[in-house]
Amino acid sequence: MSTRRLWAVLLLFTVVVSGAFVANIAADNTPSLGLDLQGGASVTLTPMGEFEDGALDAAVEVIRRRVDSIGVAEPEIIRQGNTVVVNLPGVENQDEALALIGRTGAVEMRPVLNIVEQQAPDASPTTTTGEQTSTTLANPTGGVGESRRLPSTADTDETIPAEPSNEETPIDDGVSVPLAAQSGVPTEGGGEGSGLEPGQTVLPGAKDGLLYLLGPAAATGEVFSSDASVQVDQGAWVVTANLRGGAGGEDLWNSLAARCFAGGADCPSKQIAIILDGAVISAPVVQVPSFSGSVQISGDFTEVEANDLAKILQFGAVPVNFDAPT
Repeated sequence: MSTRRLWAVLLLFTVVVSGAFVANIAADNTPSLGLDLQGGASVTLTPMGEFEDGALDAAVEVIRRRVDSIGVAEPEIIRQGNTVVVNLPGVENQDEALALIGRTGAVEMRPVLNIVEQQAPDASPTTTTGEQTSTTLANPTGGVGESRRLPSTADTDETIPAEPSNEETPIDDGVSVPLAAQSGVPTEGGGEGSGLEPGQTVLPGAKDGLLYLLGPAAATGEVFSSDASVQVDQGAWVVTANLRGGAGGEDLWNSLAARCFAGGADCPSKQIAIILDGAVISAPVVQVPSFSGSVQISGDFTEVEANDLAKILQFGAVPVNFDAPT
C-alpha cells in the first residue's frame, strides 16, 4: 500500500471517529463512569456455613430492597455463584451503606393499634380519603372472609395538626398516635417525649405512605417454617405460609391471632403487622380465631408483591449469614 493511500485511510478513520464523537455530544450522551471514576462502594458477600440455594436468592432481594431505601442510583446487586456482589456507584456515605447491607434482623409480628397518614412536620392538616389496600388472614380450611378497609383518620373526621403540640390526635378506639411520631421517623415507646407506652412503636408502611401505631412485639418470623407458596384463588394472589409446630410456632401465632380476632384494646384493628427492616410490609386482618398448620394472606397483591411477601415469610430478614464484606 502506497504512502498516499495510507494517509487517505488514516484521514478517513479520523473523520469517522470525530463525526461519531460530535454526534454523541449533540445527542447529550455522557459516558457511564465506573466505580473507580465516580466513587462509591463495591463489596462481595460470601455466605458462612450451609445455606439453601433459594435463601441466597432471597438475600439478594432483601439487600436490593435495603439499597433502594437509601436512594442509590443504578445499584447493581447480583448473585455470582455462591457469592453476592453489590456495586453502589456514587454512594456518599459508604459506611452507612455497608452497615445497612450487612445488618441482620428479624421479621416481627405486632398487633396494630391504629393507622394514620404520614405527615411532614410542616404539612397542612389532611384527612385520609379513598379506599386503602386491605389484606386478610385466614385458615386455608376456614375460607377467607370479607376484606376490611384499613382504619384511617377519615373514619373519625379527625385531622393531623400542621404544627406539633402537646396534644395527641384522637383516632379509633381511643388509641392515638403521638404527633412527635407522625413525621415517619420510627419511634420506640418508653423514651422521654415519645408519647408511647413501653413496648409500643410507630413504624411506616413500606409502600403505602401510612404510619402504624403498634403494640409490643408478639412473635417473630420463626413461627413460620421455611416453606411458603403463592397461588391464584378466584383471580387474586394468595400467599400461604406453613406454621412450625409447638409453643414457638403455631401456639405462639394463635395466641396473637386470637387477641387480634377479638378486637380488644390490645389489638382494636384486628390486624397483625408483619415488619421487616423497620417498615410494615403487610398488615392483614385476622378473619378466624385460630389456625391449624398454615396461614393464608390475601389482598390486592400483584404477583411480584405476593412473591416478595412469601420470601419474607419463608426466609425472614437476611436469610444467609455472610462473612464481613470484602
